[in-house]
Amino acid sequence: MQAGGSQGLKPRWRVGWHVDWRVYLAALALCGVTALVYSNSFQAGFALDNKTLLLRDARIRDATGANLALILQHTYWWPYGESGL
Repeated sequence: MQAGGSQGLKPRWRVGWHVDWRVYLAALALCGVTALVYSNSFQAGFALDNKTLLLRDARIRDATGANLALILQHTYWWPYGESGL
C-alpha cells in the first residue's frame, strides 16, 4: 500500500453515469427562479414594430421550403420595410 492510502478512491464525478439527485434539484431550482424573474413579461404584448413583423408575417405560419427560402433570401423587415442596403 502506498503512503497516503488514496489508492482505491475515485472522484465523485467519475463514478459511472450516475448523477446525484442534487444536480437535478439545482437545475430545477434554477429554472424556477428564471421563470419567476421573467414572469411579469409573459403577459406583456408585443412592443413597437414587433406586432407588424411577427404577427402578420406569413412566412412563419407554415414550415415549408418556400417559406424557408423567403426567410433566408430577404431581410428581417421584408415585406414591410426592405430598403436594399
